[in-house]
Amino acid sequence: LRLEDDCIEIGEGDQIRLEYDFLPVNADNEDTIEFESDNSAVAAVDKYGNLRAVGRGVCTVRCYAEQVSAGCRCIVKPHLKSVVPEAAEITMVYGQEQEIKIKLSPANCIDDQMVFSSMDMQIVNVVGRKAKAVGVGNTRIIIQNREETVRAEIAVCVMAEKELNEMEEQSEKNTDIKSKKKSWLSRLFH
Repeated sequence: LRLEDDCIEIGEGDQIRLEYDFLPVNADNEDTIEFESDNSAVAAVDKYGNLRAVGRGVCTVRCYAEQVSAGCRCIVKPHLKSVVPEAAEITMVYGQEQEIKIKLSPANCIDDQMVFSSMDMQIVNVVGRKAKAVGVGNTRIIIQNREETVRAEIAVCVMAEKELNEMEEQSEKNTDIKSKKKSWLSRLFH
């Protein structure tokens, strides 16, 4: 008697049927095969091998008949609820590469394999978790799990280096003006 998998990971609330093989193939006691879980609060299994993930945790599911048995480890994890990018908007310079950082909730979930893509590959290309600015303009990076049940977006602005430098210079001037204004007001009222 042999279960198809030695270890299975399944999401809370999901159901699967456990597959098994036995030798000899013409055995006359196939109808005596039964299943059991050592922790039905984690995973429950009926006598036909239909397994239902009940709650987070780890248990062992056994398949047995007469003098033989087989077991597999069953890990039950929560499903992904949300993906939150570290930044909702990013500004890049043409040619720049940047890693996309995200936080998954809950952290140890079953469907944590994320897919990153660009809505305009003429502006930003995404390979794995790295975005590369290949053109000037605005686009969005889409982040979603493989099952496409959870999704987030990041707005991306790609500028030429000259344009970004001009913007930073203007920001510095505005900061200087605000600082001088505060200093003048504090002298006026003290």
